[in-house]
Amino acid sequence: MILATQFRRDLVIAVSVANITFARTWNELLTYSREQAYFFRELPSIRQSLAAAINVLVLWILFFGLIRLMRLISRKWGDGWALALIPLLVLPAFNSLSGIISALAPKFAPQGFLGSLHLPGKLGAMAILVLIIYVVRHWPDRILKTAAWLTLNLALLIPLEAGAIIWHAISDERDLYTAHHLASPLPDKPDAQPVLFLLIDELDYRLLFENRPAGLNLPEFDRLRNEAFSAQRATPPGRATSISVPSLLTGKRITHSYTRGPDKLTGEPSNGGPLQTLQGEDTIFSSVRAMGVNTSVVGWYLPYCRTFGSVLSSCSWYDLGSRVNVEGNSFLRDLVAQAQAPFETATFSPFPQSVLGKHRIFNAAGIERDGTAALRTPSPGFVYIHHMATHAPYVYDRLTGTFTKKNSPINGYVDGLALADIVLGKFRKAMEVAGSWDRAVVLVTADHHFRASMQFDGKTDDRVPWIVKMPGSNKRINYHFPIHTIITRRFLEAAVRGDIRTQPEAAEWIRTQEGRVYAESEWK
Repeated sequence: MILATQFRRDLVIAVSVANITFARTWNELLTYSREQAYFFRELPSIRQSLAAAINVLVLWILFFGLIRLMRLISRKWGDGWALALIPLLVLPAFNSLSGIISALAPKFAPQGFLGSLHLPGKLGAMAILVLIIYVVRHWPDRILKTAAWLTLNLALLIPLEAGAIIWHAISDERDLYTAHHLASPLPDKPDAQPVLFLLIDELDYRLLFENRPAGLNLPEFDRLRNEAFSAQRATPPGRATSISVPSLLTGKRITHSYTRGPDKLTGEPSNGGPLQTLQGEDTIFSSVRAMGVNTSVVGWYLPYCRTFGSVLSSCSWYDLGSRVNVEGNSFLRDLVAQAQAPFETATFSPFPQSVLGKHRIFNAAGIERDGTAALRTPSPGFVYIHHMATHAPYVYDRLTGTFTKKNSPINGYVDGLALADIVLGKFRKAMEVAGSWDRAVVLVTADHHFRASMQFDGKTDDRVPWIVKMPGSNKRINYHFPIHTIITRRFLEAAVRGDIRTQPEAAEWIRTQEGRVYAESEWK
């Protein structure tokens, strides 16, 4: 009877620990908010929940076998030896819970919390760790009983998760996330200047040009700067994509942004005015279309197609990614990615490539493909591309020329710069083949600088590149005065209208804007 009861307890403990190990997966599948859902390419599906359930089942069997092995070891050699196997049970679950804390409250995540402590705090944390080890060594039986009691109670999460799966199936809003209602294409305007607005996420001016890492060659950026207008003191609207990009697209500076799925992004004006919804706000996309020019968007992170689709002639976008949906609609891929995720952190994976790394490779290939296709026509119109080459995780290895980089959240930025240079070259080549490069306006900038640069080389600098090549121009102009990139929208509108046609005209236009940059950057 005792053995039968113990067997049942072990079964429940094993399934509970297995379920906790996938807590981060369940969190992403079932407990997301509408604010988080804004960034989803699609809502988590029943298929993905089924994959998670199968992974829990498989791990349940493995953990049950491990617990029975621990009991056998305990009977033969004592509890101390059995405790040596506990990390196999605890560490994946701890990693999963740590991931949830990192997402919901970054300041209290274990790695972030310890990193923020000064020396006395770190010494105190070490003392607590020593105390825990002492308690475990001297009272192993009590530790095991307490852990078993806690784990048994956490098994109650399983029916709650089942209820959440049913609830999401009943209240499915999937169609709201997959529907992209684009505008009808306009007739080509052969006399219009083609425009490429290339925004490379987290591209840092200082590291790109002034303090370029030793041994790093960026021929495409150097080539472009040598034949373009280059602002040397350009600063962006903010330090986050969700603030800078809306500011750049509207030409109106915001200080905070709020999201609500599937397509609502609201900005708080820097002048304290009423909140404005980006979807209904006038943007560079709507104004360019009003001039009779087709607008194509190839984007990342923000759901461009859902938010701006009504004024876009063509659009594709790629999401930030999660551990439950890696690279497309495939049950097998869901199964493998979810099984891998509990054994990874945000910066380390023991596997050939992390789950988020795989997603990044998939996205990079898609943006390059779609961007090249949009630029390969003789009359591309207005093309906006948001690329994430210099945003972690870094997956490109510049030394091998392959997408095999991993576990390099800081130093991998150098490889990100190399990838950005390659991407710029491929987009340029597409326009040259199509015959549009020489008559095009090309603007390359970023939404913010490299935010981890202090960890990279001990320096930080808010500046971003703001490089403009005008039609037929090949003379380099270095602009030494400070500018705010909030002028980007007005500049591009003037270029599309034909008010600015040469590099000297661009420099003169920007000079006349200097005193108005901040005054006119507020929400009306």
